[in-house]
Amino acid sequence: MSKEKYIQILVDRAAAAGIPPHLIHALKKTGLIMSEENRNNFSAAQRRAWDDAVAEPIMSESTIRDLSAEAARERLSDLLMVAIPRGPAYHSGYVGDEM
Repeated sequence: MSKEKYIQILVDRAAAAGIPPHLIHALKKTGLIMSEENRNNFSAAQRRAWDDAVAEPIMSESTIRDLSAEAARERLSDLLMVAIPRGPAYHSGYVGDEM
């Protein structure tokens, strides 16, 4: 079995088990399964790669579609770490829609 096939099986089983998406993303990206209990068994470079992958913001297109407009704005604001302006010019339509 190829490494890619093996990782995909692990990813599928992790998702079915309810493992948080950021950890599944790190598994896919690094090919590692790391926890606080076993992280000392990995090299500094592997720990850094895992930590970087865990910290990456992930949001699939289906997740974006499933979020309400307000929740999507809040999530985007959190990811960008900036405030999305609200006020008289704000409306919930798409760019180009008439107000």
